[in-house]
Amino acid sequence: MGLPLRPRRLPPERDTGLSRGRDRRVVVLRRPRPDACGRMKHRVLLVDDGTDITELLSYNFRAAGYEVLTASDGMLAVSTAQRWLPEAIVLDVNLPGLDGFAVCEMLRLLPSTRGIPILM
Repeated sequence: MGLPLRPRRLPPERDTGLSRGRDRRVVVLRRPRPDACGRMKHRVLLVDDGTDITELLSYNFRAAGYEVLTASDGMLAVSTAQRWLPEAIVLDVNLPGLDGFAVCEMLRLLPSTRGIPILM
C-alpha cells in the first residue's frame, strides 16, 4: 500500500521569477539566464541515480533549450540546488543516501531554495 499523495497548492507568488498558469499547481518558467554566448536559457536540476534516465531527460531538456544540471544522490542534489538555484527540479524518490522526500523537505526548509518548483 502506497502513501496517499495529494497535490499541494503553491505558496503565494512572490518575486521569484515564476508565474502560474490557470491551475495554481502549474508553474511556468519565465526567468531565463544568459549562457556564455549571451543567449537566454532556463536552468533545470535533474536528480536521479539511474544514468539512462538522466541521459534521456538531459537530452530532451537540452534539445528544448534548457541548461541541465544533474545530481546522482540526495546530498549532492541539495548542494547543487543551493549553489546554482535552478528554476525547477526533477527529483527521483528512490535515491542513495537521502531519499527524494528528505531532499524535498530539506529544500523547502532552506530560504534560498524554498520557492523552487519540484517535480517528483
